Amino acid sequence: MIEPLRAKLDENVAADLTLLLSELVTNSYRHSGAADEGIGVDVEVAHDHVRAEISDNGAGFRAEPVPAEQRGEGGWGLMILDQLAERWGVRKGPPTSVWFELAR
Repeated sequence: MIEPLRAKLDENVAADLTLLLSELVTNSYRHSGAADEGIGVDVEVAHDHVRAEISDNGAGFRAEPVPAEQRGEGGWGLMILDQLAERWGVRKGPPTSVWFELAR
């Protein structure tokens, strides 16, 4: 998904970006009902950061990581996002967007 950007990114940033995009697109697919309407992915590379935004036509969700005791085998996406991203947030919709920034 990010192959055209790899030449512009440090290996660690590219790995984090790939992981976070995978987690958030999967969350969108599983929880928003967007499978039939599509999921938008936008990535911008700036001098000092990478910004990504994933959007769908879902109604939104609580923007906080799921506590460990409630996670089970899933529920790690927002926890990983919270650990890796410099900043992140949610704009409720529709369309709902989850965005994040990684330092370069």
